[in-house]
Amino acid sequence: MKIAEIINAWIISFNPNEEQKTLALNRANICDTCEYKKYVIKKPICSACGCPLSKKIFSEKQNACPKGKWDDVDFKYFSENKQKNII
Repeated sequence: MKIAEIINAWIISFNPNEEQKTLALNRANICDTCEYKKYVIKKPICSACGCPLSKKIFSEKQNACPKGKWDDVDFKYFSENKQKNII
């Protein structure tokens, strides 16, 4: 992730809207069973990229999971939000 994307995910995590909360929850559910989820000082991180999961799940970047595990969830979220912005 680029620095701007990381900062944005942290900002969103403090006050997400309902869609962002739903996206984050769906991503977190995937991460809960992922082999790359590890704990460092009792905090979950993605061992594939090193990001703290509590913040990474709020990324506004589509397909932010380095292993592609969020692709289906992201496709649905970003497709729906793109449609909303068109109308």
